[in-house]
Amino acid sequence: MAEESIRVLKHLRDGYSEEEPDVVLHSDSQVATKWRFPGWAQAIANELDLLEDGGYINSHLREMIDRYESRLKGRGWKEGRGFKLAEREDIDFANAFLEEIIPYLESRALL
Repeated sequence: MAEESIRVLKHLRDGYSEEEPDVVLHSDSQVATKWRFPGWAQAIANELDLLEDGGYINSHLREMIDRYESRLKGRGWKEGRGFKLAEREDIDFANAFLEEIIPYLESRALL
């Protein structure tokens, strides 16, 4: 199970465009882009929930996840404040989080 979540997290990191669109993309858009940030960020959170349910989250990973979720809440993404446009710093933060957590998960998945 951890291997599948790692694969999904890698896809979320590598399989989505970083090019800023010319128009606002709504949740029903079929464009695979990180600029549809609420859906992309939620997909990351969903995989983390699956890892936690599977018992793969230790105290170090919990701290990493708490920082990620705290940042999302601080930027208004997890409080239901309504429509909000993604900013480059939101995407950069989530990318950095994925860059940090994926190698850590990979090293633990082999244990």
